[in-house]
Amino acid sequence: MAILHFVYRSKVANTILAFLCLILGLWFFKKVFYGYWQDHFLLFVLIGPGKPILVGPLVLFYYRSFREKLELKTIFKFTLVPAVYYITLLTVRFFLIEKIPGTNYAVTHLFSGSVFVIFLSYFFLTWQELVKETQKRVLPKAYKKVMILFYSLYFFLLQIPLWDIIRNLMAQFELSNTSVLVLMASKISTGIYGYLYLLAYFLLVYGLSELTFFKRLFLPRDVALHVNTVKNKNKLDSLMERYFEREKIYTKTDLSIGSCAATFQVPIRELIDYFKITEKGLFKDYVNRLRVNEFKSLLKNKQFAHYDLVGLAKECGFKSRSTFFRVFKDIEGVTPNEYKRRANGR
Repeated sequence: MAILHFVYRSKVANTILAFLCLILGLWFFKKVFYGYWQDHFLLFVLIGPGKPILVGPLVLFYYRSFREKLELKTIFKFTLVPAVYYITLLTVRFFLIEKIPGTNYAVTHLFSGSVFVIFLSYFFLTWQELVKETQKRVLPKAYKKVMILFYSLYFFLLQIPLWDIIRNLMAQFELSNTSVLVLMASKISTGIYGYLYLLAYFLLVYGLSELTFFKRLFLPRDVALHVNTVKNKNKLDSLMERYFEREKIYTKTDLSIGSCAATFQVPIRELIDYFKITEKGLFKDYVNRLRVNEFKSLLKNKQFAHYDLVGLAKECGFKSRSTFFRVFKDIEGVTPNEYKRRANGR
């Protein structure tokens, strides 16, 4: 999956997701090749533990890339602490641990505690990014998807260092392997690591769904919203109220989203995104619903009693009889003739 995202990367988010998949994928190699990387510095760097500490900043970068271009100073700022941790881990593991006898447990507790604090810090940093920024800038469906990824990752990440500390404490105090506490902790720990396999499958599916040729099956090509749509939502609300509710521009037969955007004096993309983040639905469907409601209103108006159905439909903005009948039945479930008969109590 990491290779696919790197080869078919279309934006920065794909590159970040590639590294995320690579780091979590190497977690499996750590167990498979356990006997090889223990005493080899290069193999330790390639497939040994420690690299998941970078998952925190990678997830944060992934979501920040939805709203801004990542600059080097931003990357440096948020990777500094995890990088220092990893370099310290390598230094202690290969150059200092043998020179400080009797401190293995203390060092292990220190590193596990540091991992938990780092993960917890990035959890809150990323959560703030999601709630305050990402939610406003992507489609609701896409937002739910990224939130599932966020919680799935941190459900696993936040528990690993805690269970490492518990296991080390039990080893330090030399508790019997047959004790209830050790057996219980062992089963829970096994279950948590078993969750890693489920997480891997989820990440595989998520990774596939983010590749352009798969993503189009579930989401629009671009899930990010126009930046002005977020800023100008209140202004657009006012324009919608003025032109649609008071002036009823939907009664114009040549109305399109392009002509509407020109009337509002906003870019078409901004108006398209406005309809995405509101409950109005697609522009075309919204206009058709207003026209049908206008038709039903005119049908009750005695001033239009001499109009036939097609005449009323054109007053509401429909171009042709066939379009009107099709749209009306799709929305109301009955034909205009049947609706009129029911309205007249026949």
